[in-house]
Amino acid sequence: MQTSFIHLRVSSEFSISRGLLRINEIIDNAQKLNMPAVALSDLNNMFGMVKFFKKAEAAGIKPIAGTILNLKSNAGERGEILCLAKNNDGLKSLMKIISKSQLQQENGSISVTFDDLSGCAGNIIVISGGLHQRSFI
Repeated sequence: MQTSFIHLRVSSEFSISRGLLRINEIIDNAQKLNMPAVALSDLNNMFGMVKFFKKAEAAGIKPIAGTILNLKSNAGERGEILCLAKNNDGLKSLMKIISKSQLQQENGSISVTFDDLSGCAGNIIVISGGLHQRSFI
């Protein structure tokens, strides 16, 4: 039985502090590694989604829309979460959350709350853990 690896945490040139890969390079690498799908999950933005979807679909790779968000707890602690859209409604919800968080920055810090995410229930997948993860429980 052959298993396939699907990378869910890929940053592009649109997350300059995290990744410098261009969309074309992400898709080329996914093809070379025989990935059936790949996610684009830039930090606090989805600027590259249209180009990513076009390139991935043209290459026969399933594109997965995602983003890494800074999550702020009620106690003010911050950590990172990976959010992946399950469907078109999830994609729209993530875009709304990102827009809201960009407009409501605190001292240049972009973050979302649990309340922001609650409106997306059923339409996104949230994965915690990573370099800057904190437990909110």
